[in-house]
Amino acid sequence: MMQAEVHNSVGSSLSDNTATLSEGQPQPSDSPNPPEPKARGRRVADVIPWWQDLRHQGSRGGTIEPHRSIATVAVTRRDIFISILLSSLLSLLWLVLMNGVTLWWEKLIAFWMPWLGIGGEVSRSSIPFSVAGYEIQIFVPAVSTTASSPNSAIWLISLVGVVVLLVAAQLMIKRFLPMAYLLRWVAFIHCTALIFFALYPASFSYTLPQYLSGLLLANLTIISLVPFALGLTYYIFNFHLIKKIGLTVCIMGHLIVFAPLQFLLHAYVIHSLSLLFMPMFHLLFGIPLLVLIFVSFYAWGMSWHERVGSRV
Repeated sequence: MMQAEVHNSVGSSLSDNTATLSEGQPQPSDSPNPPEPKARGRRVADVIPWWQDLRHQGSRGGTIEPHRSIATVAVTRRDIFISILLSSLLSLLWLVLMNGVTLWWEKLIAFWMPWLGIGGEVSRSSIPFSVAGYEIQIFVPAVSTTASSPNSAIWLISLVGVVVLLVAAQLMIKRFLPMAYLLRWVAFIHCTALIFFALYPASFSYTLPQYLSGLLLANLTIISLVPFALGLTYYIFNFHLIKKIGLTVCIMGHLIVFAPLQFLLHAYVIHSLSLLFMPMFHLLFGIPLLVLIFVSFYAWGMSWHERVGSRV
């Protein structure tokens, strides 16, 4: 009798342990697609219900709506095709006209240099490059004028000018705070040039002809990139085709006229004063000024009314 009870109790214990182990292990499923295991972690939005609302809440408690350029734009394949086609055609047209533009630059520079008292001769330098396997020669005007290191008088006058800029920036009211930061930036750049020419005047490795040739080459590069930049940022929007071409002509035409004038101004100032002013003109009135011109025209073009209905 006792053996039977012990046998029954041992059997029940073994069956209970087996059931417990079977519950802790995954069981084979008869269905061909067993359910996927649940993810261990949860999203922040599930743990904190107000997280989604917080993402769109402003610092003053208001709601931040999506910008209209993101909320309303709907770029189609047709828009992308037109953008690529228009950018390619305008770029090819510019390649055809480029040497004619640089020839006009050369004549304009050669005419004004004697009037400005800038010595030297004007010549043309050839820059070869290949496009789709075709060799193209680009001719860029070059000058042989020179500029010297600053003398003591120019160095001291420039130092006084830096001090005046810093004092003026410090005395400006909060309304003109952006102008104050700009004056400090100009003073900082020119101060570094003053320190360099005071310590290592003979170590300045840049010459005026090299700088001016690089300036014109930077102008050519930015003008050449205008159709592609607008193709990525403007042609995809629902503006009329005439407006897309018109904005491109405005930007490229303005830069074409601006390039020789910028060249002559930089040449006159650096030749008349000294190489001391080359860093300031390069960092403030060189490529950054070209970029600002592009951004200004682009902002003007984006303010035009878009077409309603069909897209071109």
